[in-house]
Amino acid sequence: MANEALLEKLHGLRTDAEKVAQEIRGIKDELGDKETELNRIIDDYYEEWIELLAEEFRTRGVLWCTSCFAGEFGIFGKLTILPESELQPLFIEGRVERRCGYQGGEYTYDDFAVLYRACPACRDAAFDKHGWRGEYDKQLKTQAYFHTFRVERHDDGFYACEFGNWVKLENKDIGKSDISDLNEEFIKDLAEKWNLPARIEIDKDGKLAIHEQTTVAKAV
Repeated sequence: MANEALLEKLHGLRTDAEKVAQEIRGIKDELGDKETELNRIIDDYYEEWIELLAEEFRTRGVLWCTSCFAGEFGIFGKLTILPESELQPLFIEGRVERRCGYQGGEYTYDDFAVLYRACPACRDAAFDKHGWRGEYDKQLKTQAYFHTFRVERHDDGFYACEFGNWVKLENKDIGKSDISDLNEEFIKDLAEKWNLPARIEIDKDGKLAIHEQTTVAKAV
């Protein structure tokens, strides 16, 4: 017969192990609930923080050139912030050659039509390029081209003056014009420049990261 004292000790240890395992499961469940709550709080904080950033734009009366941001006439992703009065709608359309196929060994042509909120420099560049045409492609029987049109905004949308005729730009929004379109680096720079409250997030290690601003407020 097995040693009763030893059996009793083993039973006790098993009971203790089951109890601790149950406690661990409870802690993990509670931890998961807390992590979910933390993520919700951070999401709510971010929404309110972005609204504060949008309010800062409105208060300062400034916006960014969406043409610069798209890199249409310069380095991709440039953030040019100017008074709203200096930014005007600009409509461009055309056709551009695009490499395709294996290792870019083939090519085709893509049409484009884009409405921008453009700074003076981008408007000047666009109108300087207006009317440009590439060499005629005999194989595909087409050619690249670029047109720029003046735009007016009315209550029912945007209208472009295309070769003397005012045409409504259906389903056209000014590209990359929402705060959420700005990338993290631009948002960080604006937070520093305008001395906004700290941004918070969960970092790659799962820890709470608080990005305090270190500079004083600066004017655009």
